[in-house]
Amino acid sequence: RPPPTLRVIPVLISTQSGSAGTGGFLGPDVFGRFTVLEHDLTRSAAFYVPVNGDSMEPQYRDVDILIVEQGPPDIDEIGIFTLDGSGYVKLRGNGELLSLNPEYEPIPMNEGILCNGRVIGILDPLWVVE
Repeated sequence: RPPPTLRVIPVLISTQSGSAGTGGFLGPDVFGRFTVLEHDLTRSAAFYVPVNGDSMEPQYRDVDILIVEQGPPDIDEIGIFTLDGSGYVKLRGNGELLSLNPEYEPIPMNEGILCNGRVIGILDPLWVVE
């Protein structure tokens, strides 16, 4: 009998990285498209963003592409944030953005902070179709 048909879905990937470091520009409207295998994680994604830096090691590395769903992370969850024009991949603390790598200092949050979504996983390169 023939193998089961794999379903694929188109997704958005930011062409700008989320900084796992000291911050980098992350604009709202710069996205490319690609196709991935459909399953629970990829179906839940609002967009994907590459990691740039080592402040979220060991959980997220510089080469990872993060799967991000809409909605803010709770305290002690990781999200994609924009603060003063810079984009960050950070753990949401109580009034500050935190790194997992102890070499980085907390970043105080202010009223201008935007949360772009909650990180729900890492894209497996084997899931990418095109």
